[in-house]
Amino acid sequence: MSSEIIFPMNLPGNPIDITGFALITGTQNAGNPGLNYWDGSGNGIAMYKAIRKCNTMLENIDKPADLPAEEKIRWIAETKFLKAYYHYYLLRLTVRYRS
Repeated sequence: MSSEIIFPMNLPGNPIDITGFALITGTQNAGNPGLNYWDGSGNGIAMYKAIRKCNTMLENIDKPADLPAEEKIRWIAETKFLKAYYHYYLLRLTVRYRS
C-alpha cells in the first residue's frame, strides 16, 4: 500500500483546499508554509493581526460609558490572556523552526 495520491492540480477554480497536498508534492518549505501564522497566508491566521486587535481593545476599553466595572475587568483579563497566548504560539513556532 502506498501513501501516494493522484490529484489533478489543474481543476477549474481548484475546488479542493490543496494545503495538505503541498506536503505530498514537496512544494511546502520554510519560505512557503502551508499554514503561515506569521502573515496569515496559506490558510493560516495572522497572529500579529490578532495581537494588534488585542492592543486596540486594551487601548479603548475605557471608551464605552455604559460598561460596568466588573465586565470591564473581565474583558481586560480575557484580552490579556489572548494576547499572551498569541505571543506564546508564535514563540513555539520560532523554537520549532530553529531546532
